[in-house]
Amino acid sequence: MTSLSCLEVLEHLLTLLETSTHSVELYCAALSLTSQLVLHLAESTPQQDVSEAAVVCLSRWGALVMQGCAEDQPAEVKLVSAEVLVKAVPTLLTAPALPLGITHTVALWKSLFTLLQDEDQDVRDGAADFTCYIPAHLHNTGVSTGAVSPPVALEMGVGLLCQLFQMWGQLAAGMVNLIQWLLGDEQSDTRCEESLDLDEEFLFEKGDLNLWAEPLLWARMLHRHLSALVSVTHSPDVSAAELDRLSAIAKSNALAAQRSMKALPALPQFSATIEYAKISLRKERASLALNLLDTLRSS
Repeated sequence: MTSLSCLEVLEHLLTLLETSTHSVELYCAALSLTSQLVLHLAESTPQQDVSEAAVVCLSRWGALVMQGCAEDQPAEVKLVSAEVLVKAVPTLLTAPALPLGITHTVALWKSLFTLLQDEDQDVRDGAADFTCYIPAHLHNTGVSTGAVSPPVALEMGVGLLCQLFQMWGQLAAGMVNLIQWLLGDEQSDTRCEESLDLDEEFLFEKGDLNLWAEPLLWARMLHRHLSALVSVTHSPDVSAAELDRLSAIAKSNALAAQRSMKALPALPQFSATIEYAKISLRKERASLALNLLDTLRSS
């Protein structure tokens, strides 16, 4: 007989999840159990006593939770992932000590926001429950502290994250992350200038179109909260190198959208609806990002 420590049990469960070939039901049960153990360790271990092995385990756990929030995951997995993130809000996602580090913490917040825009109503509602777990000291005056609808929860979540960036002293890193979200999935390719190819079935296949992820509204929400953050802080201290990098991406995206728009047939909003919408979104995102970046340079 061998007595295993909590960390050893956690490592075993993480390996099981990472190599799992079992049913969705068993995978969800293992993810739930692993997450309970992670929260127990986080609550019972002072930050200064967290070992290097524990930090690695937390990173592995975070990666598994983010994987479970992907759009192509079964609804059961996304529901469990939503429950895991909701219960992690007071201990990990809003903790002053940032036990997961800024990168993993922000990535988990983004996963929560993804679930709040999922096509499944139950997934959206489950993710919205995070508002019930926000620590009392982070409640803004006049903001509901109980259950709210997913759109309201999304708005509250972005505002709370901006508040946390200030509390953590991570304003510059936070702004860079949110501007990258604003730029969207295309932001990683600064050389893409060809027209955007989309399957004509995109509009009609529910599996290919998330009706609740309205990217234009999402981009404008991010821009609104970022603008408010800049106006309050005045000098977020984002490095010139980061500003130049993000500006290059935004300008490249704007140019690519402009060239793609010229390649569309006449009256593209009617004759090429999908392509027109996609290109218009890319152009809007780039414009909003450039507006923010110009404000940051002058602040």
